[in-house]
Amino acid sequence: MRRRPPLLLSLTLSLLCRPAVSLGSLPVLAVEVAIGASAGAVGALAVYPLDYTKTLLQTVEGSSYGGFVGATRAILERGGPLGFYRGVGTQLVGVAPEKTIKLLVNDAMRAAIAGVLGGSLPLAGEVAAGMTAGVCQVVVTNPLEVVKVGLQTDPLQRSPVQLIVEEIGLAGLYRGAPACMLRDASFSGILFPIYSHAKEVMAAAGHNGPAGLAIAGLLAAAPAAFLTTPADVVKTRIQQIDGSSCALEDRGSARKVTGNERRASAGFEPIRAPWVSVMGAPAADASNLVLHDECVAQRAGPLQVARSILENEGPAAFYAGALERVLRSSPQFAVTLALFDVLKRLAIDNGLLIS
Repeated sequence: MRRRPPLLLSLTLSLLCRPAVSLGSLPVLAVEVAIGASAGAVGALAVYPLDYTKTLLQTVEGSSYGGFVGATRAILERGGPLGFYRGVGTQLVGVAPEKTIKLLVNDAMRAAIAGVLGGSLPLAGEVAAGMTAGVCQVVVTNPLEVVKVGLQTDPLQRSPVQLIVEEIGLAGLYRGAPACMLRDASFSGILFPIYSHAKEVMAAAGHNGPAGLAIAGLLAAAPAAFLTTPADVVKTRIQQIDGSSCALEDRGSARKVTGNERRASAGFEPIRAPWVSVMGAPAADASNLVLHDECVAQRAGPLQVARSILENEGPAAFYAGALERVLRSSPQFAVTLALFDVLKRLAIDNGLLIS
């Protein structure tokens, strides 16, 4: 009796043996990348203002905005209507490879797992495929997120290049990668299985077109976005620019100093809603500000940051910006997933891909 090869080897062979050339004149990979990049870019651009607002609400100063309306007013005060799109260029440049990796790896892993298991794909296999896609995309997602969050929270309003050179550094592009990986793996592990089954339900109800696909994407992204908000909050705190995620101490009074006080003592305008004071006590003298031990611990990893949030702000802080995250992710992935499937069907119909 022949022994079956190990599962990992079978999956590897299944992935490597995918066709490299389409029925048309274009390589399969080029067609797939074009589809994934187009779907991802359109979805991201459609909801970017909500993403910006969500990020502000998740920062240390987030509670000072007084919610969604306050954060929106703060953005308008600082940059006008175009202020909602600060950092969008970086997002569009990065979203193409990010969404391409997420969508294509998920498809490839689903096909590979189903092939190894004789054509069937259990729920565990769907989750594993989605989580693998989420882990793989972090290579691109984390630098993108670091620069995007930096642009959205930087009090000096620097350009992406200035921000990387002066503040982040090349090594800093992977700051918060463990938290980002946890968020993306969990998100994709929830998103893709629900989307797959929601598509079947919509098709059975006679809604197999773009509208049905969009509704399926909407239903899949909402729980995925909500349930992974705590990891997103931790990631944002780690990646927030200007050190406000770290506590400071005033040597004279042994009092912890807020990130806004740190910025004020350095002569910078604090990030806050213009009609709300979040400064607390008068800012300490800059010469007396020292890095608190808690800051060193926070930089060690997401667990320390999560512990600090829990102790200092309570459990509710883990769901800061949750509504905005759901409102942003649901339409984004409704557009992205539906467009991806529609473009893929068109490519198959026109002989550019094999079904």
